[in-house]
Amino acid sequence: MRALLVAAQRAYSVDPSRIYLLGHSNGAFFAQLVANTLGERIAAWASSSGGLCTCDLRTDCAFTGRGDSCASLSRQRGWCGCSGAEKPGPIRTSGRRPPAYLTHGSSDDMVSAYFTCALSARLASAGFEVETVIRDGEQHVMPDRFAVEVWPWLFRHRLD
Repeated sequence: MRALLVAAQRAYSVDPSRIYLLGHSNGAFFAQLVANTLGERIAAWASSSGGLCTCDLRTDCAFTGRGDSCASLSRQRGWCGCSGAEKPGPIRTSGRRPPAYLTHGSSDDMVSAYFTCALSARLASAGFEVETVIRDGEQHVMPDRFAVEVWPWLFRHRLD
């Protein structure tokens, strides 16, 4: 990934202080992994329907619900409570912690919103700036306007 960033900077005159990551589902997990691996090079990142897995299997947490916040979802029957190794990789606890914008549909039956809520809490506890948006009733879909809506938030962040 480091080599890809360098190649893109050379080929496209990329501003190295404004490298952002954005992903949905598996792409969200990858954005999270890269942001935590290369935090010194990533200005900010955004995740749609990703999250922090600590369950052994994705099927260990199949929660879906209705609500527009992690707090409202966590009070509902069936809310998960897994513990184990952090996947797709450990959360950065030292060095630069790139700001994170996390969004998830509350009714996602493919990747539970629990995982985004768990990631939000874990990032906050590690000192990350985190904005979390739960989309009430939405399924496992990348919102049509996700990139457009998240762009102003991403663009407010840059490497010093």
